Amino acid sequence: MQVFGLPGHIIRNARTMSRLLGAQSDNEAQRRRDIVLRWRRVMERGLSAAASAEAVGVPRATLYRWEKQPQPRSRRPKKLRAKGWTPALVQEVERLRLDYPMWGRAKLGPQIRTQGRAASNATVGRIIAYLVGRGVVQSVPDLRKRPTKRRWSQSRRFAKRLPKDRKANETGDLIQLDTVYVQLTPEKPIKRTRSL
Repeated sequence: MQVFGLPGHIIRNARTMSRLLGAQSDNEAQRRRDIVLRWRRVMERGLSAAASAEAVGVPRATLYRWEKQPQPRSRRPKKLRAKGWTPALVQEVERLRLDYPMWGRAKLGPQIRTQGRAASNATVGRIIAYLVGRGVVQSVPDLRKRPTKRRWSQSRRFAKRLPKDRKANETGDLIQLDTVYVQLTPEKPIKRTRSL
């Protein structure tokens, strides 16, 4: 089944979910303020800070931190992992990808290794994603997009059934043809037909 566009209710629900996820941080800040307020009220009744924190069910250090900053902070690490590839390796992957635009990491990785460079398929995939993000090479789904939209006629949209009055009695009476499109470059698709 080919899906050319998502139904409207899915798009509307996705917009609603993104708004809810955006408001989730505000809800979390309000929840933390409420917990800190309950903790302070229990302390006013005569319990110690540790006993009040145990009654609320949150560690005391966390409550002090929430009192100063109720908004949740980002969990993104401050030091990200550095890229483990060299500029020469990036240039080689870029050259091969420009020569073979439909190839992915599974085919480019062994080609890189035959040239004597130590790079796993995962590293080659990261480099391809990096190059696609910079706009140096195109992604495969963009290459597969047709320049013009295919028009289906209602009369011949799908395969035609064998009429009820005809029967396939001999070899060759009923033939099924499968067509496969292989696209080596964006401008040159190859059509291959096989009979079953």
